[in-house]
Amino acid sequence: MLQAQASEEPSEDHWYDLDYIMHHLSRFQHPSEQCMNPEERILRKELIDTIGGILNCLNRRERQIFESHFFDHLSPQKIANLFQLSSANVYQIISRSRKKVIQEKLRISVDHYIKNRKDLGLMKKSVLPKGAWGSICTWTTAAGSIHRILTYTDKTFSLPMVMGMTGQAFRISICPGDVHIGGPTSYNFEDILSRGLLNLGFRTRVIDGLQKNIPGQNANLADPFLLTDQAKQKRALHKALPEALELIHHSIDRGLPALSWDIFIPEFGVIYGYDDEQQQLMASECGTDKAVPFDHLGRGILEDLFILTVEDSFHIDDRTMLQGALRMILDHYHGKEEETPRTVRGLAAYQAWIEAFRDEAIEPNGHSYNVVFVQDARQLAAAFWNEIADSWKGFNELETERIRSLSREAAVLYGDIARQLQPMRSLFPFPSGGEPNSTTSAEQAIPILESVLSLEQQAVSLLEAMYDELRV
Repeated sequence: MLQAQASEEPSEDHWYDLDYIMHHLSRFQHPSEQCMNPEERILRKELIDTIGGILNCLNRRERQIFESHFFDHLSPQKIANLFQLSSANVYQIISRSRKKVIQEKLRISVDHYIKNRKDLGLMKKSVLPKGAWGSICTWTTAAGSIHRILTYTDKTFSLPMVMGMTGQAFRISICPGDVHIGGPTSYNFEDILSRGLLNLGFRTRVIDGLQKNIPGQNANLADPFLLTDQAKQKRALHKALPEALELIHHSIDRGLPALSWDIFIPEFGVIYGYDDEQQQLMASECGTDKAVPFDHLGRGILEDLFILTVEDSFHIDDRTMLQGALRMILDHYHGKEEETPRTVRGLAAYQAWIEAFRDEAIEPNGHSYNVVFVQDARQLAAAFWNEIADSWKGFNELETERIRSLSREAAVLYGDIARQLQPMRSLFPFPSGGEPNSTTSAEQAIPILESVLSLEQQAVSLLEAMYDELRV
């Protein structure tokens, strides 16, 4: 990585800011007399050599124009006169050159990272065993992946417990109109997933390189070529790649896989190994398990990069865990989470879903994904509350029986919700989606959703009573 003078204390983001780098270098190109001590000469030479190497990615004309703009501080109009070009051409060349320079800088940064590992004797192959993953699956790939990761820790949780304590078993986010496939995963990953893991007694580290283009493209409807390795190779390197690789190495070397997003498709998976010589990661996502080149991170169809790792664990009692989970669940139901574009969350999402049937603009594939996502989550919500009812021990017998009773009632309600949603999985099978915009489909689906909304409202009342009980 490029290093700045310690006295300036630049933020890490500065080294992804091309304007900052060029300004820094231009000052070194014309140093004042009082800045000529040997240490500064060495720093200046190293920086100039590094930037000079990066600029080798430009052709002769691009480099001349680029240096005229950044180093000589000439305006695009003056450069246009100097090179007998139009101002529009100069702007295009500068813009294209900036992108090429940033990509070259990222490539060199990754190369330097691998070289440093080699110089430190850290080059190796490390693959974590997968025997403890189990066969229980869920359409909520975030929770499913977290459950896998936690099998490598000193704490044991069932999948329903992970789904419940992270709040994932109770989520519903609908994109009004088309009921887009991206609705269920349109939320602040870092906030929701990190808070969920805190409920389980784990602190996390995150590299958030999401593009924020929520909801993203439906990979199921895209040209299949866009999901290939060839297509990834054509996309730009992600600016967070060096930091992501460091975090992945750090986690796997500690014996813990890393949670990842959009490696093969826009879903969550785990990275459980690496091979430095081959510059490959071993990843598993939605049934696909294969090696991934280091530089393909962040080059999926959404060009997103998100990595989460478990940094450490701490003791947390059952009462605090459940309080934290209920707070997250109720915030979601009441729409108190951070807003995301084009999505309606919680209880209000059911009305948006009903209106989508009335508007007859639903996209079948994405809609069918929403159906299986919510129905599957509610099945696991029922299992979660049954597990709480069977195991809860309160401060006294009265509280114990009260929480167990409320949990049993909640389990029944969520079981009913899952059963009522089951016919919609037949009406709108994934991935074909059925015919959600037909009058017949709407006449069957709307009463189901209205009934489910009523049950969810009853469930929320139970959860609020439980939360109040725990606060006493």
